Amino acid sequence: MEATMTRPAVLEGYEAFARRLEHQPAGVAALRRAGRERFEEVGFPSTRQEEWRHTNVAPISRVTFRRAEPGTAVDRARLRPFLVTECDDLVFVNGHFAPALSSTPRLPAGAFAGSLAVALRERPEIVLAHLGRHADVEKNPFVALNAAHVDDGAFVYVPRGAVVERSEMRAVYVVAADGRVSLRQVRLGRTRGDSTEILAGLAIGDQVAVNPAAAAARVRQQAAAHD
Repeated sequence: MEATMTRPAVLEGYEAFARRLEHQPAGVAALRRAGRERFEEVGFPSTRQEEWRHTNVAPISRVTFRRAEPGTAVDRARLRPFLVTECDDLVFVNGHFAPALSSTPRLPAGAFAGSLAVALRERPEIVLAHLGRHADVEKNPFVALNAAHVDDGAFVYVPRGAVVERSEMRAVYVVAADGRVSLRQVRLGRTRGDSTEILAGLAIGDQVAVNPAAAAARVRQQAAAHD
């Protein structure tokens, strides 16, 4: 007797979605494939599993999902209550970067803040050093489902040379709109090659000085001007 595997409804039409993204690097295709295969194998978790026994996701599994497409019917004026004054912002509609609704971050040379899809096209080696490395598709069905549908999202990158280390403190020099430079403490994540994750301490739009020595000299000049 042969057993057949029924594809979860949430993966219906998946091949057409994957074909649309064939131009992306092979590493992204491999991540999507691994996520799809794992989710096809395990499906949605159930309350019979110890780690999910208090979380019933059965209602989600019965919903028919339709893949979201880039939205165009959003007016920036509607976003105003949600924007932070004095900050640049990246706006996503239905999970897709909306440049017309975003303000361009003031970034130093080598840094990037914007669309994951664009970063995959322009800086694939940087993105692939981190994408899919921190959440394991084998350990969580929702991670697998998310990995299977990797398409667009936010990607923020600050070159390692912009980070200043002082004993146990990790910090970057941030340049304000008026040109003043200050040292701001940050929390670092993993280091891969010439890049380091910044987990906390920076916001999208912060202008980071990529020459710490010059920035430190600027801070000393500012202090001397007030003496």
